[in-house]
Amino acid sequence: MTMFSYNNIRSSLEDLPNEIFLLIYRFLSSADVLLCFYGLNHRISQTISGYYQHVVIGQIPYRPFGHLCSLILPEIGVN
Repeated sequence: MTMFSYNNIRSSLEDLPNEIFLLIYRFLSSADVLLCFYGLNHRISQTISGYYQHVVIGQIPYRPFGHLCSLILPEIGVN
């Protein structure tokens, strides 16, 4: 009988399928999704690039708002 060792298996958040990410996003605001996950990798960024349409500006604190407006939205291509 051979023993299977989990020590050799490495995974990361980026390995999860899109369906799992979509379930996670349900618990976050659109701004939080963009701030936390945009730029993690190309696949995830593409999946959430449409979330900018649902951001409620009045609910974002000043610093995250600045980050969103200066870095994330210009990269998505939102004017």
